[in-house]
Amino acid sequence: MALYARIKQYLDPPAPVMEARVFVHLMRHGEAYHNLGHSNDQINVQSYAIPDPSLTDEGIKQAKAARERMAERCAVPDLVLTSPLARTIETTLHIFPVVNNGSRAPQPQIVAYDDLRESGAYLCNVRQDLTVLIDGYSHKGIDFATLSPVVPPIKSVIRTAQRSHVVRKEILSIAKIIRQGGGIWKGIYIQGPSVKNVGRYRGSNASKDIHIVVVSHGSFMKHLLPGKLYPQVYQLPGQN
Repeated sequence: MALYARIKQYLDPPAPVMEARVFVHLMRHGEAYHNLGHSNDQINVQSYAIPDPSLTDEGIKQAKAARERMAERCAVPDLVLTSPLARTIETTLHIFPVVNNGSRAPQPQIVAYDDLRESGAYLCNVRQDLTVLIDGYSHKGIDFATLSPVVPPIKSVIRTAQRSHVVRKEILSIAKIIRQGGGIWKGIYIQGPSVKNVGRYRGSNASKDIHIVVVSHGSFMKHLLPGKLYPQVYQLPGQN
């Protein structure tokens, strides 16, 4: 019997254990009101002076269209990180809405993260006060526990390139936490791997792969990714 077991093991060895791969899905927000009024690459300063602008009707359509495309890639990611600006929060909630009737996939864990905010010293890139954000969005599934009560200044002492480096390191830390089954990150509990995305990502080892969605801004993501990779960022339909 022992000889048979050794022969069987030789002829039919157990499948190798594959380490979980990490997929980071980068998404830019839909069209917002500060995106209007620009022409021939000329900035309309008045548009950029709109405080924390919301999505336009077109931006809402873009976000809803992205919802179906995201569902094809990963129905329920392990975590969604979003910039705390209104346009990114609204984009996130249109892609991953609160669901109570079971008609869609469950909403993933969504965390607002200050370091994903847009670069550029314009009023449109300054987030609202923490209490305003909590009152407006926490009941819709956004966790604001990582945000500082103090709104980041319009001119940050940390350069965008440095901030993007910090974000890359934090994403790797989060992936490690998820791979280990969950844990604390910046004072909040990050859940372990989601079983709801099994079989939903083409070409992935779906039972183990980790999916993190990052919803941020065009200029900041140019720093977040090397230049040759930036075109691979998923821009919502209709965006330039």
